[in-house]
Amino acid sequence: MYDTLNTQHSTLISEYFSDKECSIKTKSFTSKKEAYNRNSDVPFVLLDWDVPVNDLLDDIKLIKQYYPQRAGYKHHKWSAVTLYGYGEDKTKSHWEYLGLKSKKGKTKTAQAMKKMFEWVETLPFDRIDDIRILKLSAGGYVYPHIDVKEQSWLEPVSIALNWPSGCFFKFKNFGYVPFTPGQAVVLNVYYEHAVVNFSNECRYQLVIHGKKGSNFWGSVL
Repeated sequence: MYDTLNTQHSTLISEYFSDKECSIKTKSFTSKKEAYNRNSDVPFVLLDWDVPVNDLLDDIKLIKQYYPQRAGYKHHKWSAVTLYGYGEDKTKSHWEYLGLKSKKGKTKTAQAMKKMFEWVETLPFDRIDDIRILKLSAGGYVYPHIDVKEQSWLEPVSIALNWPSGCFFKFKNFGYVPFTPGQAVVLNVYYEHAVVNFSNECRYQLVIHGKKGSNFWGSVL
């Protein structure tokens, strides 16, 4: 495992995750008694989805190229590819490309991913806005950041396709998200968060944005 991160931001990242031994004690912020929506103020919600991890991992082996995610920021070894959206290399959230004249659709790489899209079509969305694979290579990190600063944004669904020992996803002031392979989580990206991969293998995450159906929140753990 990577005991240290040899980059200019390694000290800050190491300090940010210095309490990682406590990660399994993170409180679950979910309750079936609560009605959730995009404006809910919880940092994350766990979903009880049956994720065909092996099939999805087989499909992502077809990906030949990943693109730097948020190039120019302080992230390290973080890359992505879009499977449904405005283009394989258009790896930001879909609303950041609304000015483009092109239409959303399956990208070239995604055309062969039959298992992936057969499963996605079973999910409780009324509309899919974008689908991406986010790769965090060994020794990489997603620098602490906030995606939506104006208001709570309990929106993106993030699904761990694998979760190597040594990976941690942390919300500042709340603690760690209990990701395991196949765990789907709705994240509130209004809160500051960061990710680190101290392992010796890549971490793969499937991220989906879309309009949630009326029964979406019925699968909360």
